[in-house]
Amino acid sequence: MTKPIAIVVMLLIVASSALPQSLTTESYSKAKAVLDRSVAAYGGTEELNAIANVSLQITGESVHRNQSRRPGDLDRTEYTAEIVIDLKNSRARQIQKGHYPGGFNWNNGFVVDAGNRTGFDLIRKTSNSPGAITPANFKASTRWLPQLVLLNVLERAQSLRYLGKADYDKRPHEVVDYVTNDGARLTLYIDQQTGLLSKFETLVTDSFSGDSLFDRFFNGDRTALSAEQQAGLAIFRGKGNCTACHVGPNFTDERLHNTGIAWRDRKLADPGAGRGDFKTPTLREIARSAPYMHDGSLATLEDVVEYYDRGGNRNPDLDPELRPLHLSADEKKNLASFLRSLSAR
Repeated sequence: MTKPIAIVVMLLIVASSALPQSLTTESYSKAKAVLDRSVAAYGGTEELNAIANVSLQITGESVHRNQSRRPGDLDRTEYTAEIVIDLKNSRARQIQKGHYPGGFNWNNGFVVDAGNRTGFDLIRKTSNSPGAITPANFKASTRWLPQLVLLNVLERAQSLRYLGKADYDKRPHEVVDYVTNDGARLTLYIDQQTGLLSKFETLVTDSFSGDSLFDRFFNGDRTALSAEQQAGLAIFRGKGNCTACHVGPNFTDERLHNTGIAWRDRKLADPGAGRGDFKTPTLREIARSAPYMHDGSLATLEDVVEYYDRGGNRNPDLDPELRPLHLSADEKKNLASFLRSLSAR
């Protein structure tokens, strides 16, 4: 009896492993055909690879979420930007200008040159110390035109998947996705008639994080956050200065900052991107991602709040946004409580 059972089990294993592989191959083949049609619509691979320099001027609106002082309103404010990209030498410059509905203005940008990225603030007249930028992150910062997106897809074609068909702007589209150099998954809508890229999307939060207490509060349920958490939200946006780095729907500016966490015993323990600077992490699911900081040196959210309340570890390259907050015991408690509301229930 043992042998027949063993044979049946083996056949089941072979069958179950073969089916997903077949589906994956079919999905890739369909997606690659869609990509090839789109590349042809833009003049072909040779035409795309010949792109050397890109210069853009953008005028439009910025849709606000966490920065608004009136949560629940998808406020829109004027946004302008100037972008210059030198693809062949991996150089770029971006300057953007706008304001939040609450009254805070910004006019900042960055320059990428010789493998380093330097951010600057034209209002405060400050700049960050140059930090190393990886080729993957450089490519992520150039996704401004369909042609540049397609160039990235061609490099990462092995990760293509076919998702199906959908209407966008009352026109039929085929939908594919792929994994970018920096690990993001981009979904592309390709017009079935023209082959042109109409839009792309990227998922910026964990699929379960959209059901957090904060999201319910923001979407109109005024009872979703407790009084303590609402007080913490006010601190997050105000006295705590958290939105200096943790902005947008994913609560991160995607930039490099020196928060002092890499400085120990008056010396740099970890250079990070160059001078003790590390990328701002998302705060989504933060209640489930302990321990905290890049090195796991802070065990609890209360420890994190205490660290930032004292202004971090002082060092020559400390981000200018870091300063002692002088929060009261209740304010610290409220802030930690709000942070826990950013995780899915």
